[in-house]
Amino acid sequence: MNSNKKLQALALGALFASVALFAIACTGAKDAAPATSTSQAQTAGAVQTIPVVSTSVAVQQTKGDAAVATGAAPAPLTAAVQPSAGDIVAAQEQAFTDIYEQTVPSVVHILIKQDGIYVGEGSGFVWDKDGHILTNYHVVQGSSGLRVLFHDGSDYDATVVGTDPDADLAVIKIDSPAGGLIPAVLGKSANVRPGQTAIAIGNPFGKDFTMTTGIVSAVGRVIDSGFSNYKIPAVIQTDAAINPGNSGGPLLDREGRVIGINTQIQSNNQQNSGVGFAVPIDLARRVAASLINKGRHDYSYLGISGQDVNRDIREAGRLPADIKGAIMLSVAPGSAAEKAGLKGDSALTTAGARQPRYDGDVIVTIGDTSVKSIDDVIAYLALNTSPGDMVRMVVVRAGREMVLNVTMGNRPR
Repeated sequence: MNSNKKLQALALGALFASVALFAIACTGAKDAAPATSTSQAQTAGAVQTIPVVSTSVAVQQTKGDAAVATGAAPAPLTAAVQPSAGDIVAAQEQAFTDIYEQTVPSVVHILIKQDGIYVGEGSGFVWDKDGHILTNYHVVQGSSGLRVLFHDGSDYDATVVGTDPDADLAVIKIDSPAGGLIPAVLGKSANVRPGQTAIAIGNPFGKDFTMTTGIVSAVGRVIDSGFSNYKIPAVIQTDAAINPGNSGGPLLDREGRVIGINTQIQSNNQQNSGVGFAVPIDLARRVAASLINKGRHDYSYLGISGQDVNRDIREAGRLPADIKGAIMLSVAPGSAAEKAGLKGDSALTTAGARQPRYDGDVIVTIGDTSVKSIDDVIAYLALNTSPGDMVRMVVVRAGREMVLNVTMGNRPR
């Protein structure tokens, strides 16, 4: 049993130890499992056998169309032994230790050189056995040389393969030793929920291969990349300590799988304040594949500006009281949205107009996803579409639903 399963078992034992568990076997004599003996339970040290006073219970077993009465004796019952507080803490410690030892061979310390001088550092992790390493764009931006250090003391020079300022991601490459690299295990950021364990490994302030822990504080954040006019969608927020030097390192779940790439913190003093952000791994998968294959990533482009529908907008635009979605304010000339017939706010198409009428199309569904905000549209396009894809959209115009098929354009650079 691995340490995570031990921790789960201990936690469940602590929760239910004070509750008497009773059950009656509902199978015939042929299907009844043999009872665990008291000596076996004592030897295992994990369960206690509780005998059932009743020796015969009338149950029914379906055989074809006929119900057959049986008199099988119920199976003995078991209850978990209550673990001590020390057992629970020890299991948690072991779980974190296992994750660190499993993951740290895949994490790297990146030193950045400009004009022959080392001027900064960051983090990253092994993407594949070919020597590709994923990190942040801002870690390698403007560098004239890169040096990659591993936990075991290995030391390599690296070159930039491709960058994506829009998602603040970059792929670099070292000359990989045959069979010597261990790619990080990737998870799915779409499955991440607030309250789950979050673990960061990186090199804060040059303290190499540091592990910090916390929880997932929120999901679905949209943040500025800081390096383009576009936003990064579906970002994971965490309170695991992230500081300068952690950039580009992995954010892990409780199984040690990468769920995000640590990229930013919100702070008044450029140090951890408990609000850190990670680019979702689901987006990073798409971007990394493109960077490795062609050195850049092409995003689909709809060509609108919009706003979340709220109560004020519903009242001002005389929209249905229960409508939710993203209302379009403007549509870029020649864009995919204009070609498909989507309509922006009529007032904003008039020269000098400042106050919208909120009569533009309201996007309520994109693909198979219900839209509650403009962020939902941004996330869907980035995570699910490519230029040239046809996307089904449902919009509400003048109180009526319409279905439009939009062929995605290519995001301007």
